[in-house]
Amino acid sequence: MRSPDGPNLVIRSHSPKRRFVIAGVILVIVALAMYIVYEYGRFNAGYDRLAAAQQRTELEVEIERLNRSNRELRTHLAELDTIRIGRAREQAEVTRTISDLQEQVAKQENHRRPVVRTVRPSAWSGKGGPIQPVNPLM
Repeated sequence: MRSPDGPNLVIRSHSPKRRFVIAGVILVIVALAMYIVYEYGRFNAGYDRLAAAQQRTELEVEIERLNRSNRELRTHLAELDTIRIGRAREQAEVTRTISDLQEQVAKQENHRRPVVRTVRPSAWSGKGGPIQPVNPLM
């Protein structure tokens, strides 16, 4: 478009889409460059992805083995606690039974030991003596 009076004026259309596309491409290139620098730094520091993945797998296997061992030990501990409690109950029952039996024996001995008055042979020898109780079990 030419104007008859003065200099040539050029009118161009404004293209915001092109700016956004260029800004997006630049942003992606910068992000990619930053990631490459990051990976390069890890590589220089001695980080190896494959070795780290292998070590992680080994540690997960070790964790599983230790968890299994813990379950077995807890089960064994529960069994031992059950046995300990059972023995304590058995010991209490045995103690109670023994004391009951001792009481029964004591009662039976008291009923079986009548006091018998007998004459001792010393009375037959002419020396005379009092009549004394004698325990027949002795």
